[in-house]
Formats: sequence, C-alpha cells, structure tokens
Amino acid sequence: MGINRNIKKGYGLTALLDIFPLPIVSDRAPVSGKDAGLAGLVWIDQTNSNFYIMANEADKTWVSTGGGAGVFDSLTVTNLATIGDGLTVNSGTTTIVSHDNAPDSIYLHADGGVNETIRLHSDQGVGRDSINLVSDVGGVTVSAAAGDGLTLTNGVQTAQILIGAGSPNGIVTGLRGSLFIDVTGSAATILFVNSDGLQTWTALS
Repeated sequence: MGINRNIKKGYGLTALLDIFPLPIVSDRAPVSGKDAGLAGLVWIDQTNSNFYIMANEADKTWVSTGGGAGVFDSLTVTNLATIGDGLTVNSGTTTIVSHDNAPDSIYLHADGGVNETIRLHSDQGVGRDSINLVSDVGGVTVSAAAGDGLTLTNGVQTAQILIGAGSPNGIVTGLRGSLFIDVTGSAATILFVNSDGLQTWTALS
C-alpha cells in the first residue's frame, strides 16, 4: 500500500503556488512501468529500508538505491564521496582516475585493526604482467615495517627481501633463500642469502 501525501497548491503572497508532492511512503517497492509519478518524486519502501526516485514520467521508470546498497549504471563523483560500508564495482573495465596534482591523489587506506589487509587480486590472468605496476616518469616505492621487508611467493615457496644496517648473520631471522641488503656493507658484504630459514646468512661476494 502506498500513501501519496500530495499537496498541489499553497498560498503565496499574491497567488497560489505549486508545491511538489511529499514522498510516497509504502510497505513495498514501486513497479516500473506501472506506478506513475512526477519526475523527481521520491518513493520510500519502509519494509526494506530503500528509496526510489521517479526518473522518467513517460515510461514510469524508478531508480532505486538503499540504505545498505545501491545499483548504478554509472557514478560520477565531482568532489567528495564517503561510502561507509564499502564499495563494490561489478562491470567490464573499471578505471579510477584522479586529476589532482598532489600527493596521495589516489589513496587506498585500511584502518580497521591488526588483522586488516589490502589485496590486489587477478583471478584468471596467466601473463607475467597479470598485475602490472607502471610509473611512466617516476619510480616505485615499497615501504614495510623494519624486519618484515618484502615477501615473495609463488603459492608454494616463499622468500623475503630484507634491508638493514650491519650483517644479519646470527641476528635476523629469515626464510630460507631470502636476501638481505646491508646498506652499510662493503662490496663483498652488501648482499646476504639465508641458508637455513633461521639466522644463518652468507655474504654473496
């Protein structure tokens, strides 16, 4: 059942004025092609906590969005968008573009707790570049907490690339086959490889 709180006229200073109707409040969703209304009219489905907007009077098209999710053919953000519970994009090619000439012009940030992760996942790509990081005129920086370094895995074997000052032998624990770069080492002791998965490192001279 829908309740159309329809107020068509109101008293102005010199004449009656048109007043846009208040939202239709209902326990169901509107049916496109059947339920009519003025363009821009709002329909509220209280049962499912969704609201709808009449987008086309001629063919009675309602566009829906909800408190927890939304369906869009396209979305253009010209200033700032805040999405509280997450954003899901399901389409062909998805491109995120920023024209802001400033640091962090595109910034992916997780801040939920110690178990959080950020993952870039190519599910079916078989090429060596199925995930491709490209910087046309600059470099690429990877930063990690001291002692953690960069972890590489093929899904079976895993190794690390670690950076520090001084020899890691007997001090730093690493995975077997991992590399350690001593930024203070000489030409003969600048690169080490881990041979036991513990703290044994051999300089690669």
